Amino acid sequence: MHWLDDYVKRLLIVLVVGGVVSVVAIALLQPSSWGEYGNYRGDALKDEAAKPLVYGDNASCVECHGEINELARGDVHKNISCEMCHTPVSEHVRDGKKIKDALVVGVKEQNSLCLKCHSKMMGRGEKFPMVDAKLHLEELEVRPTSSCNRCHTVHAPMENINYVKKLRELREKRRALKEERLLEESELRKLELEKAKDSDES
Repeated sequence: MHWLDDYVKRLLIVLVVGGVVSVVAIALLQPSSWGEYGNYRGDALKDEAAKPLVYGDNASCVECHGEINELARGDVHKNISCEMCHTPVSEHVRDGKKIKDALVVGVKEQNSLCLKCHSKMMGRGEKFPMVDAKLHLEELEVRPTSSCNRCHTVHAPMENINYVKKLRELREKRRALKEERLLEESELRKLELEKAKDSDES
């Protein structure tokens, strides 16, 4: 079995040489920041941070559009990124200067954006506001070509709706008070007529 001993020796030599070559290759080729934050190159984070900004957050819009931020901050859309509907900040502002107007979408695009979240579909919670757009417009007797913004302010969708609800409540209260006043006046007239009738009889 002399040939088997030679085979094992050769195999061991190949494994040792391969191991040494691997260790040397790793030492020479592996970046110095490898393993700094985990099982990847730590300098990758610096590389990513050095890339030009494409998307910002809503805070990057506040400096110039504070009033819209105030409006949205108290409403249901407060956590939606401005860039969801408008231009990425890098296409609108560079080095603190406006380079181009932010995209303001047309009716079709606006409705499409709104319906991405608010289209009636299974799987969304029952409390989440969803609509069947066609049916919604028919029920409200609104033209099918109307934009969602006709009734809902896009930055604070419930603002107009709540205003209209409050207005209806106030009108209803006023109507009820008027009816109550008319009823009281009617009752007073009846009493006066009965009093006048009693005094005529006596």
